[in-house]
Amino acid sequence: MNQDKNLEQDNSMGKNSGAGKISKGQKFLRIIKIVSIVIVGLVIMAAASSYLVIKSLERRMGLDPRTANEVRKIVSEPKEGDAWYILLVGSDRRPNWEASRADTIMVLRVDPVKKTGHLLSISRDSRVEIQGHGFDKINHSYAFGGIPLLIRTVEDFTDLPINYFVQVDLQTFSESVDAVGGIYYNVGPDWKVSGVRHGMHLRDGKEALLLLRMRNFPAGDFTRIKHQQLFLNSAVKQMLASYANIPKLVAIVSRHSKTNMGAAQMLSLAKAFAGCKRDLEMAIIPGETGMFNGISYVFPNIKAKNELIEAMKDGRPFPSTSF
Repeated sequence: MNQDKNLEQDNSMGKNSGAGKISKGQKFLRIIKIVSIVIVGLVIMAAASSYLVIKSLERRMGLDPRTANEVRKIVSEPKEGDAWYILLVGSDRRPNWEASRADTIMVLRVDPVKKTGHLLSISRDSRVEIQGHGFDKINHSYAFGGIPLLIRTVEDFTDLPINYFVQVDLQTFSESVDAVGGIYYNVGPDWKVSGVRHGMHLRDGKEALLLLRMRNFPAGDFTRIKHQQLFLNSAVKQMLASYANIPKLVAIVSRHSKTNMGAAQMLSLAKAFAGCKRDLEMAIIPGETGMFNGISYVFPNIKAKNELIEAMKDGRPFPSTSF
């Protein structure tokens, strides 16, 4: 790939500055955000039985004309029978921030013929080459040039042809919890989060978001992974337990999402997902953390990245060490 030689040389410089492997806990925090966005996609698909509903979503989730025109110049429609490549962007908007950021970056591949799905996560701190800006963190491409430049950067880095993108505000999760009347969850004493009650309580959206953003456990990463996994599983099951919740969840999703997909594409994607023969393959591009010019980055493992990309293109299962 065009970037790989430059990345390998650039990454070797960073690794000499105190690099360390990404912990399993850090990887699982990415998984939590990944699963949150996948859940949003599944909620949309659950409402896809009505073309009128999808047309309504299309109007609400459409881009402004200028951005839409720029995106059209970059992406291409997949041919009949070809796999779809969809860029998923999760933005974590907080009250004290002037604007949202690209907090989570993933590429979803759906193969309508082989009936398989792959989800590849890219660390937002990955040091990559950005057109017109040199080497920088991949999520900075979003700040430099919005969705169009982020699409170009992801395509250059992965050599994957992006067809569509979906941008979701992670605040969606908080509002979704409130929309269904809250979720019950038992918080143990090792959770040290201001504003979160210990014991079994009905959690509102604010508490739910605090729990999702929790990063530090005194007992280490494995304890954090266990608790976050249990919490997310419980939350999802409760929110999707009743079909009566679906219209409310869809309304929330449509307010906080943007996409270049039209109604026809949404319906086709829903059908493709419904026909998948096995669970979604998930992986994260591995790397090492390190300092470069006083800034912390994730330096991608180019060999591992290429292996993941090839498996994804071929529709094969990801290597067993991926997640």
